[in-house]
Amino acid sequence: MEMTETDFWWLAPDEAKKYKFVYVKHHEPYSDEPNSDRDPLSVPQYHSVDESGNLSKDMKRYFVDFLNEWKKRCRNANVFRSLSLYVDEASTERLLGPFVVDIDREEYVQGKGYIQDLDDALKSTRRVVEYLRRRYRVNESDLRVLFTGHKGFNIEVRPQAVGIGSVNSQRGQFVARLMQINRDLGRSGGKRFVDKLHDYVRLHNSVNKWVGHGSQEVARMKIELTLDELFSLETKAICSRAEDLVQASM
Repeated sequence: MEMTETDFWWLAPDEAKKYKFVYVKHHEPYSDEPNSDRDPLSVPQYHSVDESGNLSKDMKRYFVDFLNEWKKRCRNANVFRSLSLYVDEASTERLLGPFVVDIDREEYVQGKGYIQDLDDALKSTRRVVEYLRRRYRVNESDLRVLFTGHKGFNIEVRPQAVGIGSVNSQRGQFVARLMQINRDLGRSGGKRFVDKLHDYVRLHNSVNKWVGHGSQEVARMKIELTLDELFSLETKAICSRAEDLVQASM
């Protein structure tokens, strides 16, 4: 199996040969507006393509190469794959990865809707990277940092680099590592420093599209940042790059 997607940078060669199937997801743009009928719980989600070629809500596993087709069918916007990879279309044996640390800074403010604080998200992402390098001695080659476009950042880590091994207990180990980060870094008011473990991860180099304030549609690319860029760029420059890449892809 050829892994052409950067999403699978973390897989060892023997893992890439064995774990070949994923679930997929796509959703229509959410809205930041208050009292919107397009909040995350009401927007339709799709997980497959039916026999007529239409998007379907039915769950189906696909060979990883299908991700390129999934991007095309969904215009590369709001496309995800399952964090779990499977050995075939029916087996329960799975491998989770990479270890994703999700840093979102968004709150719902009554009368104003969803408000993001990307400056705080950037500062928090820098702190988590420093934490991982200090606590687990994570090398630069064992992690990726990505701006997700809307609410914050993902830090992807090769699971073995933070001591995650056994396939059978991976999910529990992922949760334990995230809980440890929250305990060690903390946030005021009992809020999580990093988000909970998600079942899906947004695809690399895909478009994060939503309805912003004023009912204007906003789109930014999910992009990778080098560590030098993470610690030197400010959010305005990162957002501009992510927006420019969407325009260039049209």
